[in-house]
Amino acid sequence: MKIFNKIVGVTMAVAIVSFYVYQCNMNAYYIPAQLKQHGILLNGWIYDWHIGSKGGKSLAYEFYYKGKRITDYAGLSKNIGYGKFVHAWFPVMYDTVHGHNTMLIEPKDFEEFNIPYPDSLNWVLPYFED
Repeated sequence: MKIFNKIVGVTMAVAIVSFYVYQCNMNAYYIPAQLKQHGILLNGWIYDWHIGSKGGKSLAYEFYYKGKRITDYAGLSKNIGYGKFVHAWFPVMYDTVHGHNTMLIEPKDFEEFNIPYPDSLNWVLPYFED
């Protein structure tokens, strides 16, 4: 009986971990696919930046859809002066069906949606050069 309980316990643990990994991978694929299918471009404004509990930085932004204010956070691929982006406007890709969104700041963000990088954001490019 003890062996059976151990087998059931290990099986349950493996199932839970597998489900978690599956969900993480599904979200990594599914959300960008939804944004590409149902997304529209809106104007977003960065109003602040934060340092998280583990030291990670993020930009707090807001945008409006049908009169409703929506807020979210965006990270950058490089650890640069986040304060330089506060009070700047950037496009936000918003999924009108599921409510997912992402702010487009870096050139790679625009490439993901096959959108040309706007000349008005050329001031950002030096921050992301290798």
